[in-house]
Amino acid sequence: MPRSKATAESRHQHLRWRQATVFSLLVGALVVALVAAIGMWTGALQPFSFFQKDFKYKPSASPAADPVPCPVGEGMTYPPPTAITVRVLNGTNRQGFASETATALAAHGFPAPGADNAAPYDGVAKLLVGQAGVNNAYTLLRFFPDGTVITLDRREDPGVDAVLGVKFESLRAAEELSFDETALIEPVASCRSPEAILAELTVG
Repeated sequence: MPRSKATAESRHQHLRWRQATVFSLLVGALVVALVAAIGMWTGALQPFSFFQKDFKYKPSASPAADPVPCPVGEGMTYPPPTAITVRVLNGTNRQGFASETATALAAHGFPAPGADNAAPYDGVAKLLVGQAGVNNAYTLLRFFPDGTVITLDRREDPGVDAVLGVKFESLRAAEELSFDETALIEPVASCRSPEAILAELTVG
């Protein structure tokens, strides 16, 4: 066989080998991709599981983590809603939630509650108040569902900010309300004196 013909045949064989190798790699890659897709679709394979071990979502601290202030004064009765300034803050992504709740509070006698937005809140509701308004918060607490907490801050006015959380649905139903302005304020279990809480806030 002439040298040139042998060389051409060798080149053709090499080309066919390369084509077969590339084809085999492509088929293999397609098979791997298909298996992975089926695994993710059925849930057998979790993508990025390595990273999920170290970077799992961490929920915010429990809404009840902050100490709850006790009522101010001995033998105090609930302040009437008509004497309490309230601002409702929306800590959810629900549009108009604060305005809806402010309107509902106005129907219960709270004078023209304000409405605004707040940072996202994971709990039911949080009543932010200074020492001068702790008793006001206890009145407001009677209208909010279980899971609502009172949190003390350094404000000096008696107003209350009611932050609505993602677990909040609505105020208590009318049949659940038994508000009596002559009743003595019932402290939340395990409450602490506002002075002690403020002292810790100052140190912090």
